[in-house]
Formats: sequence, C-alpha cells, structure tokens
Amino acid sequence: MKEDMKNLFEKSMLFGLGVFDASKETVEGFVDDMLSRGKIQKQEAENLRTELKAKREEEKVEMEQVFELKVTEALLSRLETDSEYRAKVRALLEKE
Repeated sequence: MKEDMKNLFEKSMLFGLGVFDASKETVEGFVDDMLSRGKIQKQEAENLRTELKAKREEEKVEMEQVFELKVTEALLSRLETDSEYRAKVRALLEKE
C-alpha cells in the first residue's frame, strides 16, 4: 500500500509538472507573439517572462505542498483503518 501511494504521488507530481511545462510553453509563445507584433518592448517581454517564471515556481511549490499533504492524509487514514481493523479482530478473538 505504501508503495502504491508513493507511485500515485510521483505520477501526480509528474502530471502537475507536465501541466506547468505546457503552460510555460503557452506563455512563452504568447510573450514571443506579443513581442514580434510590437505590442510590447524587449525589456517588457523579459520582465514578463521573469514575473511569470516566479509565479510558476510559487504555484509549483504550492502544488507540491498540497500533494504532500494529501498523501500524508491518505497514509494516516490507512493507518487508522488498519488499527481499527486490528482492534476489531482482537475483540473478536477475545470473545472466542
């Protein structure tokens, strides 16, 4: 079970990072397009890229924290369930 949760966590992180990578490409394309059409200056494009990169990093950290919390909650829930199950089995065995 622990290994399954670890695999789920890793796959979720990879998915999330893939989304971030795709959004990075979309944003880069948008900024490049705006620059090539003269809608923004080169310095503005660089500033925008820097700002968006910082925002992506913040969101990545937040996402990692949420995933870690959810995995921890799931593992703790499983431990509680196992403990409850063991207690019930002990109670049944004691009745015999």
